This record gives sequence, C-alpha cells and structure tokens, in this order.
Amino acid sequence: MPRPTKLTELAVKKLEEAFALGCTDQEACVYANICKQTLYNYQAKNKEFLDRKELLKSTPFLEARMAVIRNFKKDPRLALRFLERRKSDEFNTRQTINSDRKVEITFDSAFKESKKKSDMAIREYLSKT
Repeated sequence: MPRPTKLTELAVKKLEEAFALGCTDQEACVYANICKQTLYNYQAKNKEFLDRKELLKSTPFLEARMAVIRNFKKDPRLALRFLERRKSDEFNTRQTINSDRKVEITFDSAFKESKKKSDMAIREYLSKT
C-alpha cells in the first residue's frame, strides 16, 4: 500500500502563497513543509496547478510594474528610466554598434553640445510634469 501524500490543502495553500511571493520551488517546499518530489508528483498529476504556479510566480513582477507606473508623476526620472528599458530603440541614451571590424569613432564638439541641449530639454520637460 502506497504512503499517503503529505500534500494537504493547507500545504497547497502555503505553496501558492510562496509562489505568489516569487519563491523558488525549493523555498516554497520548505515553507509548505514538503519535499520537492512531493511537489513534482503533485504537478505531474495536476497540470492546472503547474500553470497556476507559473502565473503566481509572476505576481511580484506585476506588483513592481504597477508600483513603478503609479509613481511616474512623483518621480519623472523613473518614467524616463522605464522608457529607456522598455522602448530602448527610441529612448535609450546608449548606442549599440555591432560589427566584426575594428572601427574608431570620434564625436565632434557640435554633436556633444547638441546632445547636452536635448538632455537638458528632456529634463526640463520631465520636471514640469
């Protein structure tokens, strides 16, 4: 006769809580007081739980994204940093050049002055919003 599972309703609830905090499988198992194999056996029998686990693991990222967006007006620099990362082709201040050749690039003072003016205009605009 096989051993009864240690995965009770309470243990499943604890796993879900841990996954919603972004915990790893191991951390969630420690919190639920089960071994990893018990989790993996349960997932193999309950595909819906596996899908839910993956969704729950995204919760901290969703909450962080919401916090960032809510604070755009309080800190416009945060909004600019968000755009630099999410729309880097439009807003990133770094330029990437991919080449297999060795190239030397020199920027003249006119370019540097133009960039400085555009950076100042962006900062001024962001400080007003």
